[in-house]
Amino acid sequence: MMSQAKQANDLHSNSLAHQALYELCMNFDLDEHIKTISKLYGHRKDVMVDSLRSSGLETMSFVEPEGGMFLWLEVDPQINTEELLQEAVSRGIAYVPGAPFYAGTPQYNTLRLNYTHATDDDIRFGMKTMTELFKEVEQKQTDKVSLS
Repeated sequence: MMSQAKQANDLHSNSLAHQALYELCMNFDLDEHIKTISKLYGHRKDVMVDSLRSSGLETMSFVEPEGGMFLWLEVDPQINTEELLQEAVSRGIAYVPGAPFYAGTPQYNTLRLNYTHATDDDIRFGMKTMTELFKEVEQKQTDKVSLS
């Protein structure tokens, strides 16, 4: 019954949507848009990579992306990025924990960063804040080991 109702509703998209898509395809220079955002994303990626490299967080590693929208980061194995996400958000930053991206055994010390929507200053602030948080966790772990 629900399937038939959905099929009846989805016979075709509305004419206004068709006309809007037609106008977009006829009047929008997609190739130029791709060039523009590729240059912008490349610049923002460079800002993120430079910020990470100058952060002083020696326990992280990443491969600099050649394109796309994301940077994959691996940090000290003692850092659980899922557990730290709420604290990161409370400090005004966010990232995507890496564990859900694993088909097998997840690595909880990984994360994905997006550089396409933030300004240069926001990226610098975010990388500084995030790496400071990770350094705090590393220092707490070091202090625990010293006290043992």
